[in-house]
Amino acid sequence: HGLGENTIRKYYTLIRASLAYGMKKRIILENPTDEVEKPKLQKFTSAFYCKEEINELIKVSKGTKLETVIRIACYFGLRRSEIIGLKWDAVDFNFNMITVRNKVLMLFDGKTGKNVPVASTELKSESSRRSLPMGEGIKNYLLQVKEKQEKDANYFGNSYNQEWKGYVCRHADGRLVLPEYIRSMFPRLLKRNGLKVIRFHDLRHSCATLLLQSGFNMREVQEWMGHSDFSITAKTYAHVDYKNKASMANSLDEQITGREEAGQTIHREKGNKSMEHIVQSMIKAGLPIPQVTAITGICEKDVVYLAYKGQENVFSC
Repeated sequence: HGLGENTIRKYYTLIRASLAYGMKKRIILENPTDEVEKPKLQKFTSAFYCKEEINELIKVSKGTKLETVIRIACYFGLRRSEIIGLKWDAVDFNFNMITVRNKVLMLFDGKTGKNVPVASTELKSESSRRSLPMGEGIKNYLLQVKEKQEKDANYFGNSYNQEWKGYVCRHADGRLVLPEYIRSMFPRLLKRNGLKVIRFHDLRHSCATLLLQSGFNMREVQEWMGHSDFSITAKTYAHVDYKNKASMANSLDEQITGREEAGQTIHREKGNKSMEHIVQSMIKAGLPIPQVTAITGICEKDVVYLAYKGQENVFSC
């Protein structure tokens, strides 16, 4: 049914544990999963957008039903459930702050036989409950969204859906923007506008990557993203941290050896021909293109251009 390997692995673990409990209580005599090989854990490498791609995405999403969820994902790096669960009482326009304290998930309803949206204050971890400051750009946008919702409510009158009143991400008639709508419409938006196809969740990775590339350290990004453990941040964004470590190593090499050019190996100032050599070396070493993008700071299309075309000019995204 199109399930990913890691999802199947989780189902296997749950089913096996349930059957083992049944054996313990003597409900069943044997565990059928003893004869089933546990699915192997698949390592997933997330994709992300560079700042130029994010700006282009926001531009093409303007006026669409996905604009609000996309902007919140890019500016705050929230999880999809946190975005849908964001309420106006958690947006403080006086102190320029949003507070993540609510989420909305799709759960199976035994009465209707369908998945239905359910709000919950039980977040993924205690670290997920966090307050994040708003910049002027996203603040002004959210003020416009709030004003439009008030106008929509007046326009639709009694037909306006009041079930999700107070939530930020809603359609014009008051209905909540559901996860399935985002899952199906987001890739269509990207394809229609010729953008690189990524998952919606990868906007969260894009936000974190931009923060790291801007000079914020792993600990700061961990708190912003709401990761419960530092190792989660370090493991997920190790490819970005490598760029900082490489700069540190080059700085030491320059100071100790006195070779002025030593610290320039991953910077544009050294020249396009050198950058071409660096990119090609990374590709030959087996590094995936997104990782080369993160390390060099060059957008993905230019990495491909340098790696496979062998040209000397680097164009901006």
